[in-house]
Amino acid sequence: MTIKYLVLDSNGEIAEILESDTAPGSAIERDVPGDYPEFSAWDAQTAQFAPHTARMDAHFHTVIDEEFSAAIRSLISDLPGQSRRYANKYAEAQALIAASVPVLKDYPMLDAEALASGMTPIELALEVKAIGDSWSRIEIALEASRMAAKRAVSAASGFNAKATEAAVDWAAVIQGAGTPLS
Repeated sequence: MTIKYLVLDSNGEIAEILESDTAPGSAIERDVPGDYPEFSAWDAQTAQFAPHTARMDAHFHTVIDEEFSAAIRSLISDLPGQSRRYANKYAEAQALIAASVPVLKDYPMLDAEALASGMTPIELALEVKAIGDSWSRIEIALEASRMAAKRAVSAASGFNAKATEAAVDWAAVIQGAGTPLS
């Protein structure tokens, strides 16, 4: 019969998880809770292993952040300086649309791109603003979902409940916020 053994370090933290037919000399045989011993900690008061909530929360918060990042990466290309250029274009578009008497030299990115695209600067500004607004809605929805999932994980009790709360359908979040125009 194979038994799981936890090898503890001097602070009582799990240093290693072993499976063996016999206990190694440095291991303590205990009733290891569930299938996830790496999320357990030795409770000296009860002389048992108990769920390590902080370790579980940290794990699932990391999972949420990694999946959140992957969802964002699925939507963008990562060209050098791209985010700065887009932020500048969006700022120029907002300013041009708001200007009562726009002076094109004040909007160099839009002026140059409009000329190259055969559009008027205001047509391009309206397009850039619509795309930027769409991205803002998506970013807001993704960030709200990320933070809500982390709070739900922290509030949940037990590994399976925390895993359920961490399972965010990022594609549905993006779909609900509206697909970016371009």
